[in-house]
Amino acid sequence: MTLRKIRIIASLLLIPVAGICQQYGFRTFNLEDGLPQSEVMSMMVDRNGAIWAGTNGGGLTRFNGTDFTTFTTRDGLPDDIVYSLCEDQEGNIWCGVTNAIVKYDGISF
Repeated sequence: MTLRKIRIIASLLLIPVAGICQQYGFRTFNLEDGLPQSEVMSMMVDRNGAIWAGTNGGGLTRFNGTDFTTFTTRDGLPDDIVYSLCEDQEGNIWCGVTNAIVKYDGISF
């Protein structure tokens, strides 16, 4: 086989692969979509698939794929700056805020 024929065959084999690439749909969210603050300090996905975001002054927010639910000091969060997030084996959400670590059990902080 000539080098030209090998290049043509290789090109034809790569066409289907090129069609498969870049199939990920990324979507960004901002304040107009319901994110309480544009600076996100921490993120995690819980066992139910909800996305949690700790913000720099906007509190804690949960995104269920459709809506944002935001928790702030008015809801019992000790501080609206959330530096870190994790989920324990029981499904509680632990938040690292300024000078405290707080547990959210799905009902209250």
